[in-house]
Amino acid sequence: MKLVNPGASAQTATVNLAHATVTGGSVVVLTSADGTDENNLENPDRVSPKERALDVKGQQFTYELPAYSLNILRLDVRDVEIVVEEKAELPEPLIQYSFDGGQEADDKGKFRKVGRQGQPSWRWTMETRHFIPAVTEGKVFF
Repeated sequence: MKLVNPGASAQTATVNLAHATVTGGSVVVLTSADGTDENNLENPDRVSPKERALDVKGQQFTYELPAYSLNILRLDVRDVEIVVEEKAELPEPLIQYSFDGGQEADDKGKFRKVGRQGQPSWRWTMETRHFIPAVTEGKVFF
């Protein structure tokens, strides 16, 4: 898990793993006293990662994020419950537009002929998230 604090003061984060139990772990912290600090030849380790053990247990814990920090938490978990979410129903299209002037297509969405100026019709499909050739009452659904 990655947690970032871009601010000038420390922040407390509450981590809630509703479907697993944490039994410990470690954290790698990359931080500096000033958000504009950078490494250079005189100070090659001014900003460098520090790793330490993480003493947390249970499904919920708090973690103190130092100012100007990137924190990578590696959590040891057990009793992980797999939760399958149902797919939400997609709403009906709000915008309809036609490029083809009402050309008909066969059962496979292939056109028997092209539309005005040789342009085929297209239909947006949410399953694959792209346009496919099709005609439904001469309209393209977005």
